[in-house]
Amino acid sequence: MIKVQLKEAETDLGRLLEEATAGEDVVIEGAQGATVRLVPVLESQNGEDEQGSHQPIGNALDRYIGTWSAEQEAEIREAVASLRLEPRKPYREVLAEIRLRQSARGHQPRTREEIDASLQSERESWGQ
Repeated sequence: MIKVQLKEAETDLGRLLEEATAGEDVVIEGAQGATVRLVPVLESQNGEDEQGSHQPIGNALDRYIGTWSAEQEAEIREAVASLRLEPRKPYREVLAEIRLRQSARGHQPRTREEIDASLQSERESWGQ
């Protein structure tokens, strides 16, 4: 079994698809614990995949794996979408949430004067 993180899979997808097509178990893990397994799509004797249609479409990965049917692309897009990280919150929103939690537990941040006095005291200790 080949187990890789999403970042590694993004850079080496062609090789991973070849390994999966050859029968190797390929598992891709996302940052949030999401996991997907690459498996080959079985084709029937008339050239259609399990979903029926086998119309090739253009894709940036075609140079690595050939053409995909629309159903195959949909499956891959769905698998990759489950690995996407949630968008990051804006910096100010995160700080506001932290401050709310701090005030809820009674935290009083130091005043500017207290910080300045602490810094001055530290600087004075360097000269001794």
